[in-house]
Amino acid sequence: MLKNKNISSLQYIRSDPALNPKKPVLLSAVVILIILVAALPSARAAGPVWTYSSAGNALSSVSVSSDGSAIAVGADKIWLFSRSGVLLAKEPYGELVKMTPDGMHLLSAYSSTLYFFERNVAPDKTNFSYQKKWEYNLPASVRSIDISDDGNTIVASSQSSGTYILSSPGDITDSNETYSALVRVASNGQIILGVSATGLFQYSKTGRVSSQYEDISIGSEPDVMEITSTGTMIVFNDAQRVVAVNAQNGTQRWKTRATGEVTSLALTPDGSGILVGSENGDIDLFDSKGNLSWSYSANPENKPGAMVKSVALSDDGKIAVAGTYDGMIVALDSAGREIWTNQTKDRISHVAMSSDGSLVVATGEETVYAFSPSAASSPVPRTTFPASGTPHPPAVKNVSGQVSTQKPEISVTPPRTVTSVPTTYSVIRTPTQSPVSEFISLSALLIALLVLKRR
Repeated sequence: MLKNKNISSLQYIRSDPALNPKKPVLLSAVVILIILVAALPSARAAGPVWTYSSAGNALSSVSVSSDGSAIAVGADKIWLFSRSGVLLAKEPYGELVKMTPDGMHLLSAYSSTLYFFERNVAPDKTNFSYQKKWEYNLPASVRSIDISDDGNTIVASSQSSGTYILSSPGDITDSNETYSALVRVASNGQIILGVSATGLFQYSKTGRVSSQYEDISIGSEPDVMEITSTGTMIVFNDAQRVVAVNAQNGTQRWKTRATGEVTSLALTPDGSGILVGSENGDIDLFDSKGNLSWSYSANPENKPGAMVKSVALSDDGKIAVAGTYDGMIVALDSAGREIWTNQTKDRISHVAMSSDGSLVVATGEETVYAFSPSAASSPVPRTTFPASGTPHPPAVKNVSGQVSTQKPEISVTPPRTVTSVPTTYSVIRTPTQSPVSEFISLSALLIALLVLKRR
């Protein structure tokens, strides 16, 4: 009887928190552990704020104005969107599209023809349209295009026929038979560069080759090239190598290797950040001296067909965005950590971003995806064009610079009401834990329950 009484007393003592202070301490520790684990940083899953699809249209490029108010997508015709996803027009024609940062000028290329548009903004600045000012026929298919920030200097390379420089009225200043696979012009229009397997060239505004940088050795046809806003540095790839050149004197600044074969490239305006996408799914950020700042793998399982086809950087370099051929769209911070991700069932071929990173636009095979993580979800309103008179038909010129008397195949149509509105989606604003974080949190909770039960 005494033995049983002692056991009962011991059980009573263990169950009384006042006589056994270890239990609340242990419980507090477990609760703190659960809170800390649940607070572990995790990537945010973001849904598009809007998408737009059209069957049978192959999407080839995308350009976004600095403030994100205007979006142009090359889809045989040029799809023009407002920031909120209202389809404003489908203008002929465009596979390659380049918009000036202020969105006031738009250059496109389709087959062997260049098209130049100017933006018409309504008095309330909420609605706008683009009017085609001219088109220019080149002897062969257009390979690469670029435009200065003010829209006054336009450069295009034509497949196997040379490089052409035009002004905003559509007058060709001159041409050069030297072929460049890729061409770029500095923001102020003063430096024009072209690169191909045969070398790196600087062109004058009259079209002549002012410099050939013979000290720069190129082993293969570059796939990507970008220039800083001031025109002081040009960066391009030579297979897996990333090459930076002083654009003013042609001296090589540095050469380094990316973690994979280079397939995409983006720069901050000052060249302090150089973002590289690779065929193996890696995303690398280099500084202005060619040092690797970080590397992120969008394809840790090394699956085939997951190349990073396109990348973009915010002006301050704090947000990097990439799109992969296996459908992933990912935003990374300045340290290479995931901000948000979205997995589509598409092949993402192009991404573009507003200068502050608040709007990201990506294109798949037939679908446009727009992301704006900081914006509130709201219905897309129906938008009409501002009232205006019927514009005059644009001049059509050929490579000789003569104005053609032949009636253009496509004329600019007067403003019209857009009847189709893209579907809207809301952004998932609550951070979504990754499966690993959820597993850790659940494990911690189960351990806590087991510990409490044993006590």
